[in-house]
Amino acid sequence: NGTCAKVVKVNVYNRWGGLVYNNDNYRNDWQGTYKGKALPDGTYYYVIKYQLINGREVILKGSLTILR
Repeated sequence: NGTCAKVVKVNVYNRWGGLVYNNDNYRNDWQGTYKGKALPDGTYYYVIKYQLINGREVILKGSLTILR
């Protein structure tokens, strides 16, 4: 598949820390929805964990903004 990562896990949280998205095999396909409905505009926070082919785990954290 041309990537250096074996497993990519993504969690997205709202500003109160509520989990609004979770995927243990992420493929860059989230559309900003929660339970089938579009999330409201705002800032959300992500935690991405991925494992490299060499076994090393990497964790990325940051914010994203939804504007429709």
